[in-house]
Amino acid sequence: MEISVSRLKTITEKLFSHLENLGFETIEVTEDYYWNIPQEEKYVMEKNPENLDIGQLTDDWDLLRKLLENDRDPISYEFVWLAKIFEFIGEKVVH
Repeated sequence: MEISVSRLKTITEKLFSHLENLGFETIEVTEDYYWNIPQEEKYVMEKNPENLDIGQLTDDWDLLRKLLENDRDPISYEFVWLAKIFEFIGEKVVH
């Protein structure tokens, strides 16, 4: 499978428009900590993950906000933090 960056961007914009059309200007984060499966175990289907660790949405958001506050280029790993925020939104804002 290949994913077009252009199409992914279009999909993301549509999803944000959907949130805005539902009247969301902000998202209230009502949970903070989550279970995280380390990358080296996440895609191994032959066995159950053994090394869960804990992530934190407030940490993810604080790290992402620095993109707006600092004059620096993004790093690709920031997609991981963004994905955690998106996952929360997808699970909590059900419409």
